[in-house]
Amino acid sequence: MSVQWKHIIKCALVLATVWMTSCSTEKDAALNVGYHNMTARYNGYFNARVMMQEALDNYRAGTSEDYNKILPLDLYPSKEDVPKIQDKYEVAFEKCEKVIFRHSMPTSQSAKKKKIEHCRWIDDNWFVIGQIHYTRHEYGKAVEIFKFIQESPLYTDQERVHEARIWLAKTYIAQENYPEAKRYLSLSEINMQAAESAKGEKKEKLSKREKERRKKQAKKDKKNGVKKPVPFPKDLKDDYELTMAEFHIAKGEYKKAIEHLEKGIELVKKKKRKARYQFVLAQLYQQVGNGAEAAKNFQKVVKSPAPYEMRFQAQINKAISATGGGEAIRKELAKMLRDGKNLEYKDQIYFALAEMDMKDGDVDAAIKNYGYSAFFSVKNDRQKGVSYLKLGDIHFDRKDYLSAQKYYDSCIQVLPEEYETYEQIAAKAEGLSGLVDHYETYVYEDSVQRIVNMPESEREKFLENTLKELKEREKQRKIEEQKRLLAQQNRVRNSGNTSGSGSKWYFYNQKISSSGFNDFRANWGQRPLEDDWRRSTKTSYSTNSDDPDSDSTDVDQVELDDFDIDSLTVDMLRDALPLEQADLDSSQNRLMNSLYMLGIIYKESLKEPLEAERYFELCVNRGVDHPKVLPSLYQLYLLNKKKGSSKAEGYKQTILKDYPDSEIANIIQDPDYLKKQQEKEQKELNTYSEALEHYRYRRYNNCLADCNHVIANEPKNQYLNKYYLLKAFAIGKLDGGNKTAISSPLQELYELDPDSDEGKQAKIYLNKLAQGINIVTPDTVAAPQSPYLFDENIQHYFLIIHPNDAGNVDNAKIKVANFNKEFYKSKRYQTTNAVFGSDNQVVLVRSFPNLDEAKTYQMAFESNSAKPSLGNLAGDLDHYLISAENFKILFETMDLKSYQDFYKEKYP
Repeated sequence: MSVQWKHIIKCALVLATVWMTSCSTEKDAALNVGYHNMTARYNGYFNARVMMQEALDNYRAGTSEDYNKILPLDLYPSKEDVPKIQDKYEVAFEKCEKVIFRHSMPTSQSAKKKKIEHCRWIDDNWFVIGQIHYTRHEYGKAVEIFKFIQESPLYTDQERVHEARIWLAKTYIAQENYPEAKRYLSLSEINMQAAESAKGEKKEKLSKREKERRKKQAKKDKKNGVKKPVPFPKDLKDDYELTMAEFHIAKGEYKKAIEHLEKGIELVKKKKRKARYQFVLAQLYQQVGNGAEAAKNFQKVVKSPAPYEMRFQAQINKAISATGGGEAIRKELAKMLRDGKNLEYKDQIYFALAEMDMKDGDVDAAIKNYGYSAFFSVKNDRQKGVSYLKLGDIHFDRKDYLSAQKYYDSCIQVLPEEYETYEQIAAKAEGLSGLVDHYETYVYEDSVQRIVNMPESEREKFLENTLKELKEREKQRKIEEQKRLLAQQNRVRNSGNTSGSGSKWYFYNQKISSSGFNDFRANWGQRPLEDDWRRSTKTSYSTNSDDPDSDSTDVDQVELDDFDIDSLTVDMLRDALPLEQADLDSSQNRLMNSLYMLGIIYKESLKEPLEAERYFELCVNRGVDHPKVLPSLYQLYLLNKKKGSSKAEGYKQTILKDYPDSEIANIIQDPDYLKKQQEKEQKELNTYSEALEHYRYRRYNNCLADCNHVIANEPKNQYLNKYYLLKAFAIGKLDGGNKTAISSPLQELYELDPDSDEGKQAKIYLNKLAQGINIVTPDTVAAPQSPYLFDENIQHYFLIIHPNDAGNVDNAKIKVANFNKEFYKSKRYQTTNAVFGSDNQVVLVRSFPNLDEAKTYQMAFESNSAKPSLGNLAGDLDHYLISAENFKILFETMDLKSYQDFYKEKYP
């Protein structure tokens, strides 16, 4: 063997020995520590962070953000989007996990048992694992990791402790655990202030002896493993300020968030990152109503290297927020409208122009631009919905409720349901829909009735002219449609020569296809995906009447469902009119009802008395005998009386003269009429309930006496018809074979009110009786004698029935005991419980010397004052008074139903 080969083998053996000894994690020699530090840093920490950042950058680049909300300071995947970054994050996790397992020095089965860590990159790998858990929404695991880093004595002297504390606060913010987040942020603040304070102090001049002493102490501390906390790093100040801003944003404390965010922005170096924070800062200024500062910060974003969409949104929001420089901003927006790459953003540009119009007080211009915004909202339903909402609000403020309703209705058709005020908008649209429906019904019915009332020759001529006009309109529409289609084809053909985003084929060129889509919308509007989309599904004929009060013989619209206009004839138009008297009466009824309801809606819902008065007058002045005329007169009386008009007296006299026996006339003459009527109705209800109670408990003679008294003396009793039926039933129970006696009240009822529900039922019973069928089963057997005896002067108990499925009976018992202690401490009532059958238990309060004291207790038990002690016990559980003797019988028989019947009769 040559000398050269011997030298090579010797070197190889030396290197192998070095490699083998350096792999050991149990030795703290410099060579070992250096090897494991290098491997832990690059194989784990560095590579893992690179992979994570790459995955996060790809996710952020492909994610569209909602600029209508305050952006998160740093964009991380939602829980649903975590799979998009999962693969690379999983590899990063495995790398860090392997590093911790293989390169921790010394190796230990549990990190918590270790007392020293020679590899200074282990805490960094733990930190990356914590970030991975945070990004994957595994907040519980993230908290565990970050807490371990900042609490473990292994890492006391590492800067990562401070960063872990900040990320621990971020994790608690994500969990909405704001007290804990604040606690850790406060610790960071204390450490940061301490570091700044120490830096500001002048270094004291140490004597040679003192220097030597400190040097020895440092060696001793190192030997004994004593670690001193590292000061708060300067380059973490921006993270602290930004996390504080995140904390206050999450809590809705925008002014405090602004303070910290501004400090954080000053410390951030990367321009793209700073631009995002400035956008959020501008949004916060918008929230607190500081438009000038918002516009200022949006302008900084416009001039920044932020992504195009963010710069575009900043430009739009700057226009909306700005308090000055209107003309210059309008020119910028006009320039943006002409820019081809903003085709899909036209809706937002027009919206910004509309918002500026509103600030300038030019509402008509705003309406126009909001309309353009809605029109050009091709893919942005939210923007379309907001534009419709603005238009609805403008028309509502102008008291043009009919137009407002249509905009609100369009708004809720396209606005996402998660929009913050969606339910209120939907309610507004629904509330106004009745107004629109009744208005359209009124206009339509009034129009067709005017045509019907024309002389026949004039009506035929009108229909002929209408048909001619409709066909001419359809002809012109087809010509215009063809022109637009040809123009569109030419535009697409010419666009083929335009350089765009790559391919020249139309559907591969995003810019050209977006332009074509907008042009289609401009020509045809928003059309559903369906066959024959260019065909109208209905048509109308009109003589241009816009005023519902016009005296002209104009018609607004007569709708005709699916048909081809080319095949439309005068006969078809004539058939749509209510020419028969029955059809005309139905039309008149719909019209009168709608007029009255329009008045009610304007009066009660919209608080527009003048509009309400207008429609009530239309209803009265139609000169039609209709049930809505009287209530319309009464509403006019009330409206004029409220505003002190002398017309009120005229309406009053009309009512008293034309409707003297009406309830409304009685109300006008007697202010207490309604109160008296209510008392009367309650009394009638109570009396009828007593008659029913007699029948239920087989006291048929008492029931008959009540029925005969009302039938003979109270012809206007609201329950009169029911008394006739009840009388027949009672006779049937007492004398089931006497068909004549049973039929008599039924026949009287049918003759009195045959169209009522009771009258119809009487006819059915009469037919049954005629066929020999009983309408009730006669009581041939005497009612069973109740085992219970009533005596109000003997000892009583208070009994609560507690079903087994109602929870723990002990809870109810404790509540009752607490109630007794609070309300009846001196009485010393006893509270016990016992099993009652297989399904129930009872709670028993005893004893009361007589029924009166027991009733007093029952009233207190059911009162509102008892609820703090009893909760809903009184309402949820059945309870009864029962004498001591009857209680024994109840427990012997276990027949609760029998006692309930006895209780209803004896304890009213």
